[in-house]
Amino acid sequence: MKKLPKIGQRVVVKNNYTWDDAFDVQCPNIVGQIGTVHGITDDVTLQVLVKFDSKFSDYLYGSKGRCWWVDKQYLRKVK
Repeated sequence: MKKLPKIGQRVVVKNNYTWDDAFDVQCPNIVGQIGTVHGITDDVTLQVLVKFDSKFSDYLYGSKGRCWWVDKQYLRKVK
């Protein structure tokens, strides 16, 4: 995404996703997953909290274990 998405916007994780070195935990099977933007850190880090439609990994956390922080560059809008 070129701009930060808005909270509530539907997004999908692109296939160019790479693991964030800031986290020791990797989130397998995240590519292609669809969810809703649930929060944004700030304009500097460009991290977006996505609440996914399904629980596809035990590493997800937050709202019933369906959330993960993703860099905005790895997200695109769901059409």
